[in-house]
Amino acid sequence: MTTWERKQGDLEDTLLVGLCGIADITGATVLGLARLGSGAVVQLAGGTIFNAVATSTLPCAVIVPLGSTGGWLETATPGEWMYETELTWPTGTKLTWPGRGYDTIVVSEDLGP
Repeated sequence: MTTWERKQGDLEDTLLVGLCGIADITGATVLGLARLGSGAVVQLAGGTIFNAVATSTLPCAVIVPLGSTGGWLETATPGEWMYETELTWPTGTKLTWPGRGYDTIVVSEDLGP
C-alpha cells in the first residue's frame, strides 16, 4: 500500500500510480475513488494512462489528477482518505488497484490565506 501526503487547496496536483504485477492496460479508462472514514465515496477526475505495457523496469502506471480549480483537492476535508484506482476496459471488465486494502491520501490543512 502507498501513502501520499497532500495539502488542502493545492492546485495542479496529481498521483502517479504504479500498477505492479499487471502486464497491459491498453484501452482502459481510469477513475480514482476516495473516501474519508465512513463518508461517501468521491470520484476524482478521470485519469490517464502513463505507461500502458509493463516492462522489466517500469510497471503499468496511471496519472490521476487531484487538484485543479474546482477539483477535489481544492476543498477536500483534511484527514486520512482511503484511495483506490479503478480501470475499465471497453468490454466493461473492471480492475481495482490495489487488489487488497487501500492506498492512503493524507490531506493536511493549508495554513496559508
